[in-house]
Amino acid sequence: MTIKEELKKLGKTQVWLIQELRKEGVNITPPYLSIVINGVINTPSADRVKSACYAILAREKQNA
Repeated sequence: MTIKEELKKLGKTQVWLIQELRKEGVNITPPYLSIVINGVINTPSADRVKSACYAILAREKQNA
């Protein structure tokens, strides 16, 4: 399942995800998150952001 699909399923927004990423020390802008989750770029940095997103979403799913 994609990050967008997971967010929708949990009723969360990309803004919420950015706030959670920042709590984890991942400073990210909305445009950068958008290009990462849409697969526009595939760099080690983008992979780390995706991994952090999936970890946050998995944690949120467990708490739901």
